[in-house]
Amino acid sequence: MQKIIEDFRRGKLQIDFLDLALTQDKADKPISYKGKGYIRQTEDDTLIVRLYAVEKANTDMATDLNGLNRAKSGTLYDETDFYSLTGIAFDGSTWTAKQLLPRCSWSFASANPIVEASVSHCERGAV
Repeated sequence: MQKIIEDFRRGKLQIDFLDLALTQDKADKPISYKGKGYIRQTEDDTLIVRLYAVEKANTDMATDLNGLNRAKSGTLYDETDFYSLTGIAFDGSTWTAKQLLPRCSWSFASANPIVEASVSHCERGAV
C-alpha cells in the first residue's frame, strides 16, 4: 500500500489488472466488458482506466456508435449511462470504482473494444 501512496504523490501511479470488469448500472440487460487493463495517473493528475476487452455482453460496434447519436446537449445523465468497475490487480488486491462514463474505441480487426473512462474515486479492498 505504501508504494501506491508514494507513486500517487510522485504523479506516477499505475495499477495493472489481471482481470477487470466494467458493468452498466441499473439496466435490465446491462452492457459489460471484461479483460485486462490498468488504472493510470495522467500528467494532469487525473485517473483513467483502460480495459482491453476480450469479452463483451449486450453490445457491439453498431449499437455503441448508434448510442452516441442519441446523446443530447444540456441533458443530465441517466442512471443507465453509468458503469461500475471491479478488478483484481497483479498483487491480488481488489479494486472498485463507480459512476464511470466509458468511451469505446472499436476496430474492424477485433470484435471487442478498448474501453476508457475517467475515474474520480476508486477503492482498494483486501489482498
